[in-house]
Amino acid sequence: MVSSMNKSINDTSNEDEDTYQVLEKLDNILKRSENILVQKNHEIWVSDEKAEEGSKIVKKEIIYVSGLYEIFDEILVNAVDNKQRDSTMTSIEDDINREKGEIKMCNDGRGIPIRKWTEDESIHIPTLTFGKLLTSDNFNDNQKRISGTI
Repeated sequence: MVSSMNKSINDTSNEDEDTYQVLEKLDNILKRSENILVQKNHEIWVSDEKAEEGSKIVKKEIIYVSGLYEIFDEILVNAVDNKQRDSTMTSIEDDINREKGEIKMCNDGRGIPIRKWTEDESIHIPTLTFGKLLTSDNFNDNQKRISGTI
């Protein structure tokens, strides 16, 4: 006797082009964002400023969206990395405004150059770095880098 699972696999047509798909990274993110924007529960130490005894550090279970955490982490790491490139940088400031739904991250270091990309004169470097996935100045393995993540 053939199991129903084996039968369904063996009895399918040979139209693999209808069955299997290859997606570019952006298409995969757009089509299956639920694989990236996953809600997670995690127990961590946090500052509890509303405690009766005054502000203190307590262990709490938090619920967060992992994709948003990764975005914040990437922005913060980029700001820290900028310090390695620019010794005149002196500060990193962040502000999370829940009422407005905004996250702001600023540093006083050198910014991204505002000029056209030498490999494609039709695109400016900021458009490239913020608008195309997997674009970075960290892919040159011959450069020494110090980097980190949360």
